[in-house]
Amino acid sequence: MSWTSFYNRVIALGKERHKAVWIKPNLELLPLPIQRYDEPFFPLSKAIVQATQSSVGLYVFDMASYLATGAAGIVALERAIAYTKDKAITILHGPFTGESYTVLADDISFTVDALTVTRQSDLNFYIENMPHAAFLWNDDISDGEGGIFDETSMSLHQSNSDTIDIPVLSSIDLLTDLSDSFMNSMKQYVSN
Repeated sequence: MSWTSFYNRVIALGKERHKAVWIKPNLELLPLPIQRYDEPFFPLSKAIVQATQSSVGLYVFDMASYLATGAAGIVALERAIAYTKDKAITILHGPFTGESYTVLADDISFTVDALTVTRQSDLNFYIENMPHAAFLWNDDISDGEGGIFDETSMSLHQSNSDTIDIPVLSSIDLLTDLSDSFMNSMKQYVSN
């Protein structure tokens, strides 16, 4: 997949789904219905996706947050990405430095559509060596194509095309919001 293909895939989501949720589980902020699980990060991630999938087209998974519970957290991350893969675009947030992280996005690993990286040179490498897209973390693209990602927004830049700006909602904000849709989704998940 080229950067143009990735960009077009985001456009195909439709403007109503040009939103992203940054899933970064936190043991101290788990909703009560999720706390009953031995390893709560997958049930939490699944509930977030179920509650938001009709209006969200991109999910950013925070690797460090999942690592908080060790190997069980990485298994939860792998399962959460697999659950989300057919419903939306998936992005793994490290952010990563260097050009050797494509293996994290491959089919034998997390199978994500994009990674976040820390340097312009890394972004250029991933854009030129697809199949995985990349977003530059907390920085600006000096020229050309690629994506930018920070805590509140992401933008996709394509040569000779419009920039796509996408708001990012943190899962922590989502949990403290306690919207009816999210709570109903969690209740349904817990009762199954």
